[in-house]
Amino acid sequence: MTDSSKSDPYGFLSVVKLAGGTVVGGYLLLNALGRPIEFHCTEALKPTRAQEILYGPTLTPFIYSEQLGQSLITAAKTHAQVVFTDASPALDLRKVLDVPVILVRDSSELASDEKPLREVAIGKNRLFFHIECGDRWQTEFEKWQLELCDWNLVEPFTRIHEAIAETHKAA
Repeated sequence: MTDSSKSDPYGFLSVVKLAGGTVVGGYLLLNALGRPIEFHCTEALKPTRAQEILYGPTLTPFIYSEQLGQSLITAAKTHAQVVFTDASPALDLRKVLDVPVILVRDSSELASDEKPLREVAIGKNRLFFHIECGDRWQTEFEKWQLELCDWNLVEPFTRIHEAIAETHKAA
């Protein structure tokens, strides 16, 4: 067994929007070779009108991070060394987790209304984390520069989306 197969896995969290305003969260843990270790998804969730009123603009980050993300990550048997997400509202997970939460984007996308983010690159991947994190994870970033330089960090989100679609097709 090589050292890379012994390292903590990488977590990938995504939220899929379904018809009627419902959302489903998916969490995929991959080993250093990109192979799945665990996969979890939530039931479809639709906020109530009362939640929309009471939470206002904080509703989406609350649902993505605290209701979907935190429950998925807590359900996992394996601890991830980092959580990558393709959903910027899930960056609020950084407030409840003791691991880095990093937004992954294609080189062509980043909305102008994103929270204050700091950009880093690993290979061809554009990664963003909240500026509140500062240099807290600098040592880990240096390690990931080596371990993940050949990875396409957007690709695992496709796996999550397809697995959720398959799950809902079967239901």
